Formats: sequence, structure tokens, C-alpha cells
Amino acid sequence: MYQAVVYISTSQYENVKKLESTKSVQAFAKDFHVLFLAVYTKLRIVSAPKVWNTLPLHIRQSQSLSTFRRHLKTHYFQLAYPAT
Repeated sequence: MYQAVVYISTSQYENVKKLESTKSVQAFAKDFHVLFLAVYTKLRIVSAPKVWNTLPLHIRQSQSLSTFRRHLKTHYFQLAYPAT
């Protein structure tokens, strides 16, 4: 059915060059991932209290997790789709 694509290298230098660029891309990706996680964590730490403080009091004072979730979903649904 399908045949695998065969890549033919004309010199050993190309293979070494590809390997080096692959390593640099992998190193960049790893550094980027670490940086992204650090920034994301800091943003979440700052934004979570702000979101919590904007919730109505009856939601924040829910007696159980299931009640909190139900009220939270209803609250955000009503914000997204206000009654006309």
C-alpha cells in the first residue's frame, strides 16, 4: 500500500549538522517549557484570588464541594447567557 519515504544523505556532514540542530531545538523546547511553566504558575497565583473575590458571597460560602460546583456553573452560565 504505502511505502516509507527514504531519505538519502549525500554526506556525513549533513547528518552531523541535523543532529546538532535537533539537539538545539530540543534544548530550546525544554528551556521554553520551563519558562512557560514558571510564568503560568505566577499568573495563576495572582489571578486566582482576584477571581475568587469576584464571586458572589453565597457561592463562596457553599457548604460542600458539590454545592459550590453547582452554584459556580450556574453563575458562569448566567453571565454567559443572560436572561432576555
